[in-house]
Amino acid sequence: MIAEVSGTVEQTAQFMKYGDKPGAHIATNVALTNVKRGCDAECVHKLIADWTVVAGQDDVWSNWQVT
Repeated sequence: MIAEVSGTVEQTAQFMKYGDKPGAHIATNVALTNVKRGCDAECVHKLIADWTVVAGQDDVWSNWQVT
């Protein structure tokens, strides 16, 4: 199942698991839309790392949306 969620990393992660029940296998991740002027490699790394910590489940695929 795919879910398109516009929210924070934590809000998006809620759609991937509900308690002990599985949720979406793929949730549209909009974290990289936060890349703004002046966001260097360290900034991008932090955005990706924040996502992988929250969504680091084995049965979840990451889907990155950029603008």
